[in-house]
Amino acid sequence: MITVIKEMIICFFYYNLNSIPWNIYLFSHIYVFLSILFVSFVQAMRMKTGTNLAALAKENHRLRRQNNYLENEYTLLQQASQHKKDELKQLKKVVDSQNTVLEELSKRLVSVSPFSSLAVCLTKLLAVYKQQ
Repeated sequence: MITVIKEMIICFFYYNLNSIPWNIYLFSHIYVFLSILFVSFVQAMRMKTGTNLAALAKENHRLRRQNNYLENEYTLLQQASQHKKDELKQLKKVVDSQNTVLEELSKRLVSVSPFSSLAVCLTKLLAVYKQQ
């Protein structure tokens, strides 16, 4: 590129400024210079694009792996959560049935001897338990 510029300067002094061959020669050199510059620019952009494309492909691959891992974790957490919900439902059924038995026993105990200390104690415990 520097040689093209040198030739243009030499050509400027060698030919008459108003002569047609000088203009044609100069413009042809300018055209060649701009063509070389454009081709160099395009090649540099292709290399840069190729480098960027490789980096983006690598990042894309990493993000896909991370996404797959997170999807698997989400599925496992959903399954564990559902299992815990099922366990809680079962425990609630057991507690409800035990509460029903406790209420029935305390009613029978109070009806048999309403002033016994055990009946009063159980009634108070049952009231406190229901408040919670």
